[in-house]
Amino acid sequence: MAQQPQPPRTPPVSGASRPGQPSIGELVSRICENIMDLIRSELALARAKGVRMATAMSAGAAFLVVAGIMALYGLGFILSAVVDLIALALPVWAAELIVAAVLLLVAAVAAALGIRRLSAAKLDAPDPQARLKDDVDAVKRAVASGLERGGQQ
Repeated sequence: MAQQPQPPRTPPVSGASRPGQPSIGELVSRICENIMDLIRSELALARAKGVRMATAMSAGAAFLVVAGIMALYGLGFILSAVVDLIALALPVWAAELIVAAVLLLVAAVAAALGIRRLSAAKLDAPDPQARLKDDVDAVKRAVASGLERGGQQ
């Protein structure tokens, strides 16, 4: 396909914009709108990350609740049966001590799993300040690049 010949370029008259080119005011308005959209997007991203972090933290908290409930039920139902069984070979106080130590060990393992889940969820905490700083730097580079290009024409 043959390209259409383009009309010759005429140098811009000072104080007036070229036909078909946006004015400086329009460009500034567009930049402001883009920056506002960018800020809104960053806030929406931070909100979404916060929701995701809360969901992950709820799983860790659920493990801690399960650990507590299991520890209580374990102390209630198993203690008496196991103590009676061990008491056949040892004194009653020694049997009670052995059973309590085993149940506390199980509760400690469940609590460690819950704490690990909670700390893993904290690593995904939203950081909108860093993202906004990157965005501001990108806008500064774009403006500087635009000024350089505008000065060359």
